[in-house]
Amino acid sequence: MEFFQDNNEDPSSKSKSGGNINAYAAFWAKLTGVKLNKPCHASAKMLFSRTVIKELEEKTNIAWKSSEMAEMKRVQVWNIQLDLMWAAVTKHDKDAWQKQSDSTYDKDIKEWDAMLKAPVSKEPEQVQKCVLR
Repeated sequence: MEFFQDNNEDPSSKSKSGGNINAYAAFWAKLTGVKLNKPCHASAKMLFSRTVIKELEEKTNIAWKSSEMAEMKRVQVWNIQLDLMWAAVTKHDKDAWQKQSDSTYDKDIKEWDAMLKAPVSKEPEQVQKCVLR
């Protein structure tokens, strides 16, 4: 651990997601079980689908049992029904969903960035909790 603090070289390593991550932060994340992957940007349609899940489920079940969609996989029918429901949403509402998606993503990125740049705790209780996981 001291190597990463005392070494003057750039202590970064490539993560699976392709971004540079401080090696000490990666080590600490492994100990604590904190995820270092960059948060995903959920689409506006995905956020919308989470709010109409029951109606989407009902429409999918009805459509999937129909003769023309019986041979399709259920997830395909789900996506078709979601596309139809999303097409019925007004442009104003779609813009509102997009703004919500963007603000949620910005908040997640800030939290993720703060987590990566957070100083390591020197409190023995937290270190012990981390090591005993």
